[in-house]
Amino acid sequence: MPQRKLQDALAELKYQLEHAPDFSEEERRELERMRDELDLMLEPDHDDPPDIVEKVDEAITRFEIRHPKLTAIMNRIAHALSAMGV
Repeated sequence: MPQRKLQDALAELKYQLEHAPDFSEEERRELERMRDELDLMLEPDHDDPPDIVEKVDEAITRFEIRHPKLTAIMNRIAHALSAMGV
């Protein structure tokens, strides 16, 4: 169940990255890298990416004012990671 929540949140993140024009190129690349790392966690026998929880927390803090939808998605990702024991 937590993996399904992570998968759903990652789909929302992908949608935001494709349709929200107000991300800088640097922000977009950073979020895409994080999304790719999180995608790997859905694979069987995956290794948790180093510092992934810290990266998600930093993204929440960084984007909470300018991108409230993104912040909500990142919060769902953080909760899914916690439920997965990461």
